Amino acid sequence: MNLLQVENIYEELPPILGEDDVIALDLELIGLSEIQLHRPHGKLASLAGSFDGKNAYIIFDDAHVQEFLDRCNKSIWIFHNSTFDLGHLRRWATIPERRNMRDTLLIERLLYSNYYDDFALADLVRRYLKCYMQKETRKEFHNLEGAMSPDQIKYAALDVIGTWLVDKEQQKIVESQDMKIWNGMYNPHVWTALELGGFNLDVEAWTRLAEKNQAIVSQVEDELGQLHGHMDKKLVGRGKARAEVDYFVPFNPASPQQVLELFHANGVDTESTGDKEVSKFADNPIVKKILDYRVAAKRVNTYGLPYLQYVEPDGKIYTSLNISQAETGRDSSSSPPLQNILKDLDYRKCFIAGDGRNLVIYDYAGQELNLFAYVTQDPGLIEIVNSGENAYIRVARTSFNEIIIKGTPRYLIMKGLVLGMSYGLTPYGLARDNDVEQEVADEMFKKFFADFPVAAAWVKDQQRYNRGITKTILGRKGGLHPYNAQWKNNALNNPFQGSGGDMIKLAMKEFRKTSLYKENYSTRDVYMVIQVHDEIIVNCAEHLAKETAEALSGCMNDVANRMHPGIISRVSGGICDNWSEKG
Repeated sequence: MNLLQVENIYEELPPILGEDDVIALDLELIGLSEIQLHRPHGKLASLAGSFDGKNAYIIFDDAHVQEFLDRCNKSIWIFHNSTFDLGHLRRWATIPERRNMRDTLLIERLLYSNYYDDFALADLVRRYLKCYMQKETRKEFHNLEGAMSPDQIKYAALDVIGTWLVDKEQQKIVESQDMKIWNGMYNPHVWTALELGGFNLDVEAWTRLAEKNQAIVSQVEDELGQLHGHMDKKLVGRGKARAEVDYFVPFNPASPQQVLELFHANGVDTESTGDKEVSKFADNPIVKKILDYRVAAKRVNTYGLPYLQYVEPDGKIYTSLNISQAETGRDSSSSPPLQNILKDLDYRKCFIAGDGRNLVIYDYAGQELNLFAYVTQDPGLIEIVNSGENAYIRVARTSFNEIIIKGTPRYLIMKGLVLGMSYGLTPYGLARDNDVEQEVADEMFKKFFADFPVAAAWVKDQQRYNRGITKTILGRKGGLHPYNAQWKNNALNNPFQGSGGDMIKLAMKEFRKTSLYKENYSTRDVYMVIQVHDEIIVNCAEHLAKETAEALSGCMNDVANRMHPGIISRVSGGICDNWSEKG
């Protein structure tokens, strides 16, 4: 495979470019922290650009960044991972939101979500250009001192050469609908991501939780370690002095084999140490202790004191929003993964509004079922979701002649059944996940499909054969990989989860367009913090809380009602002092 090449590297500003020009831009930075690459820190190593895929222009002084960008302001900007480059570029230049921009990473996800797992620039250069990019040089920038070496300069130049050429090839195959989605949803979402603010963390409360869980871990390790440890022998010393000595090996509650032996010794009849299996024996004191240990250990490892490294001097945590990184096109977050915070109220209580501030939090009520009803156009489902009654209670009453209460085990089973239809759940899966007899699960499926025949026919047709792609309500593609055994599930999941992901992006876009946001974002009296699945969290000054709540809930409902006309959208939430108050 050939190496990617650059013809000339000019260590100077580029010429003034026009509207018909296309320039690829890329930054190299020095001294970035690996855990928070998206945050503004470190120093500029270089800013490079190429407007012909052959030659590169490069500067090394951040004082020249504004002029560099001004010279190409009228042209189309191309990035690979625009949120990273733009986030750092705005440290040295004023960059208003622009439509004449593309991102080869995000457009590739638009084109090939579910088909490919790798979307790095080197992967795209290999796919489109049949060339190899050497990326090891990137590591040299972390602790770079002094001027860049010729190899490092060439590396920076090749990044923009590769990005420009990949964009050229992408534009040959994108369809008008793809670019409509890019311009109308993905590009605006880049700027939304750039404007996300931080989440205030109650460090003292978080520390208490971490210490509480560490105490549980230490107590169980000490107690079981001593009670159920064993003596062993080992060789110590050298030569003639080498001898075998006895030593004590503590019991390890993290060892599945040791735990299984302990269970058997205490009358627990199981061959699995998995939480779901052993939770059946939770009345046994040993089993309960192990389960408590596992919960605490996981929380110590994931949400312990090391998590506080993400708290910045202003007391806030700033996550990185990874646009459409999930297979369905939903966003993920990292550094830290704020979307994955436990729903445990003790943890969410640590995420606070701050003095003189409020959180405004809303989510879509029944979003997945609303989308399922709209896409399938099943009249029974449409009537249920529009009635405003709890769908799972309603289905239990009308389809199974049962009166159930929210939060009970039977309610959760009914919820699993109804939602499971939209992501390919099988009777076997329902039985496995809810401790239901297989015959009972089979019968529940038959009854549900009999009562909602239009939805049943849609599911059957959707999984009849692999069409290669699915589409969201807005026409965004989701691939069905022919060699992925999950294609049948994805055939159902992509249209609903994907449409939900589109909906939340557009709701955030519409909120940014409100006069409330425009007038108060620059002073940070109103800013968005994060979106979590179908939920949007906004931080605002107390005196703007009511107005913010009305604006956010209104935007969310407006977008949903446009996306699924005939299905009434409802949001739930309100004004909070901390994340736990949302429920």
